[in-house]
Amino acid sequence: MWNSLAAGEIDLVSTDHVAWPISRKSDPDMAKNGSGIPGLETLLPAFYTAAVRDHGLSPVLVARMIAENPARHFGLHPMKGVLAPGADADVAVLRLGECTFEAERMASGIKWSPYAGMKMAGEVHATYLRGRKVYQNGALVAPPGTGRFLRRGHCAWS
Repeated sequence: MWNSLAAGEIDLVSTDHVAWPISRKSDPDMAKNGSGIPGLETLLPAFYTAAVRDHGLSPVLVARMIAENPARHFGLHPMKGVLAPGADADVAVLRLGECTFEAERMASGIKWSPYAGMKMAGEVHATYLRGRKVYQNGALVAPPGTGRFLRRGHCAWS
């Protein structure tokens, strides 16, 4: 997979985020378990760790795979997925340095992750949505209703 990513054979990287309680993932019959994992909070640090630290790929590739290319795929570019004049200033700030992912610190109501205990090359320090800070140091700081639904291919500039 890493060779295919480096060769440009993969279009984008995403997460099958589903915040199931662990009880929905623990049935011995795999077919009875809910699919997906709580992955939004781990996508950037886990992908950066594997791509950049472990496989020597570029941080620019990481940004393209998890921001620009998904925005293009869903028809949200150029408003989303790029830092450019006139675009929304959606930014995740990754503080570099080895840290251990602690599931109990997740902002989500679900406090488990297959990445619990994993040594990461960084952690999300802050997140900005349309230029406004919405997350910092493990806490949501935006008021409810800050987000908005965007239809595919229908990006009204704000």
